[in-house]
Amino acid sequence: MNLTADACPRFWQAPAMPAYAQFAAAIPATISNDWLRPTLRAVARFRSLPENWDGYGSSPIKLEADRSTLSFLQTIGNCSLVKPEVFPVAGGGLGMLFQSNDRELQIEVLPNGMIRFEKDKQDEPFQDGPEWSGVFGRYDESVAWQLISWLMRR
Repeated sequence: MNLTADACPRFWQAPAMPAYAQFAAAIPATISNDWLRPTLRAVARFRSLPENWDGYGSSPIKLEADRSTLSFLQTIGNCSLVKPEVFPVAGGGLGMLFQSNDRELQIEVLPNGMIRFEKDKQDEPFQDGPEWSGVFGRYDESVAWQLISWLMRR
């Protein structure tokens, strides 16, 4: 299935945030899908992780990781997806695991705000190369759209 305006309409542009803002964006109160609000709540819960939250000296979630996570979620926010698993990543990052049909997309938002992805398709041998894994910046919406388009295909 290719993305269409019905399956994944354009969401909203993140407003410019003042330099003193604690987090990157406000999320509109009118969210019309079932997965985004609980995903945002999960992200918010991890913001309060203390230093050494994992017992191995890991940092709390870094501001740049939080901003990139919100930016990524805003980009794909109106897509019809299943709620991803959300988890903290050692060093101050955030991770999300999206699943759809026989496909899996793992997103790791690094502490510096860069976004690492890895795609996997069941019943296929492990694939490698830039088409299956890579890193992109939070402002590269085209990569986010390509990843979600791949995830939603049947």
